[in-house]
Amino acid sequence: MLTLNRRAAKRLGVRPLRLNDLPLGLVRAAGLDLASPALSQRMMTQVIREHLDVREPGLTARAMLGAVRELLRSGADLNELKQNSSARIAQLARLTLAYRDALQGRQLLDQVQVTQRATELVRPQLLSLSGYPRLLPDEQRFLNAACDEGSVLHLPWVDHPYFLENLDAAQYLESQGWMVKKIDVPVTALAGAFLGQAHGGGKLHILTSED
Repeated sequence: MLTLNRRAAKRLGVRPLRLNDLPLGLVRAAGLDLASPALSQRMMTQVIREHLDVREPGLTARAMLGAVRELLRSGADLNELKQNSSARIAQLARLTLAYRDALQGRQLLDQVQVTQRATELVRPQLLSLSGYPRLLPDEQRFLNAACDEGSVLHLPWVDHPYFLENLDAAQYLESQGWMVKKIDVPVTALAGAFLGQAHGGGKLHILTSED
């Protein structure tokens, strides 16, 4: 059972195991590791120093690291993007490639790469997930690859814009062959719904298809 924290695990009577523990364990078993925030910053600074003529490479690196990470997280083809007609997009792609390659040279991954890489490494297993308010797109793809038949995911849901991300997640998983069941409960508080409490709202009961 994958839970958000120890308190949730205790409430469910299971051993604490967070969703991000699985991908990290997989990449470490493959001989890779997670770059620390300080090391990521230093390596990005070195990339800026080598590729851009700026007075303050450290400040530039700090300003650009977020955009670099978003591009890494997107899974876009960086070699194609560096040929983009937009000079800014092409430059960002080149910097992202250089940063990724610098990490790879040390057998390291940026924090946003861990789940992506683990998705390529994982073998399907029986999993359950509960207590998460939402799932990021890369987490959805990881769970789709990691979950064997009989796995179940629970996401909070009520008919409210705050929960559109969870509805999108359910639709993505359904497109991958999962079955989705909406369980409606009268809403008394959105906070309760986010926590998956029965009195706070409904939930999306998502399970692997038996087909």
